[in-house]
Amino acid sequence: MEKEALLKKLSKSTINSLHTFYTTYLRINSSLQTLSLPQLISKEVIHYYIQYVIHKNGIHVRGVSTSSSGAGDKKDKREEKERLRQQKQDNDYIMGGSLGSALIYVVGKKLGWGRSLMDVCDSFNPQDDDEEKNDEK
Repeated sequence: MEKEALLKKLSKSTINSLHTFYTTYLRINSSLQTLSLPQLISKEVIHYYIQYVIHKNGIHVRGVSTSSSGAGDKKDKREEKERLRQQKQDNDYIMGGSLGSALIYVVGKKLGWGRSLMDVCDSFNPQDDDEEKNDEK
């Protein structure tokens, strides 16, 4: 009951932002577990992740598009809307992976538990994440 009341107060944009924040948080945690890094690293990475999101007012990564491109035909308005939604979801997914990889790599090096950048990026295992994305639909 309480959850529904709270959701009614939030805008759709806020709900989408929270969903992106939470899914990225889950991906970072999964990656940290895959890499078997100590709890200290996990706490620091999550701390920096939250600080980054607060400072940037969301997950924004330079070099990854935040907007959708292309103009559609009015006949295919529904298809175009779906394509734009999917493109935004893909961009959020890429930004989350990029940010998570960078944070884990830098914090790991800083605290003496560094892994190669390739290992960190591989820990975000896109095959598992693609299955999760399909399960959400």
